[in-house]
Amino acid sequence: MYYPYLRGRHFELIALREYALKRGDNNNIIPIIEPVKNTFNSMKLALLMLIEGSVKFALILNPKNGQEIGINEALKDELKDTLKWIPAFILTNNYSEISAFIESYEYSEVMLICTESTDATNHVFNQLIDSPLVKYIVTKENKTLKRRFNEKDFILLTDNFKAQKSNSDYLTMPDEKFTE
Repeated sequence: MYYPYLRGRHFELIALREYALKRGDNNNIIPIIEPVKNTFNSMKLALLMLIEGSVKFALILNPKNGQEIGINEALKDELKDTLKWIPAFILTNNYSEISAFIESYEYSEVMLICTESTDATNHVFNQLIDSPLVKYIVTKENKTLKRRFNEKDFILLTDNFKAQKSNSDYLTMPDEKFTE
């Protein structure tokens, strides 16, 4: 399984639409989408195409980057009756708020994205993580969390892409391992 982390920008949304048309319900790739714009026309179009193409995706409901900060009501309403998506939340020190939000909207199979400020020793954090409503834990290399949550789908965020100065430099590079 591959979970690319995308920031919902114009060209990333176009790529998602094209992927939905070509790959359909072959869900070996589940994109994690963080909205970054106040306008949602491109995002809505991409989400509708993902839904129509039966592509499972995770949508961050409390984005931290770009113009859109906080949980967006319009996106939640658009996805209310859709089954093929994963509600995702970025954890900082907002564990109680996220927990209450998950329960009030009756979300299940929730994805939690840990950040550098996530405190794995916090009691409320541990209650949230242990909830049967949480299925996915996303973090950078954190072996402590990985050992603790065997029953959850544990996703490591790593950037293994080795950027080159020019596109022609990629022609001479041998194939390399990109992800596990």
